[in-house]
Amino acid sequence: MYVLYSSRSRTHVCILSQVPWLIDPSGEADRVLKRFMDFKHTLMPYLYNVARETHRTGVPMLRPLFVEFPEDPSVWTLDTQYMLGPDLLVAPIFTEDEAVRYYVPRGDWYGLLDVVIRTGPAWITERHDFFSMPVLLRPGRAIVRALA
Repeated sequence: MYVLYSSRSRTHVCILSQVPWLIDPSGEADRVLKRFMDFKHTLMPYLYNVARETHRTGVPMLRPLFVEFPEDPSVWTLDTQYMLGPDLLVAPIFTEDEAVRYYVPRGDWYGLLDVVIRTGPAWITERHDFFSMPVLLRPGRAIVRALA
């Protein structure tokens, strides 16, 4: 569901049989999609401000970590995680075993979905089910969120 943490989210496709609610007759895919869409809706005030800043400066909403942390050589080649605006680190899960290994730069990063603190600089290895993934708030930052 990491694609929901971008400037645009699309749940439709050219081939109707690929929509989540037809892939999984158990309804779990529907619940996963709803959880992440509801969460994204709480981020809309932040996303709106990031979009305005993107329009003003040209710095993209989705950015590699080296844009925000150029002094940290550990982020220079990372291509499986990204910053959503200047304050949110997103680490998608690409494995079937629900494992993710990602890097957090210096400081205490707050997990918005699981309320767990990760302290960097460090490589973190975690397991997440379909209803969770690392979406971390940058140390020393706060964002405005809408009510769910």
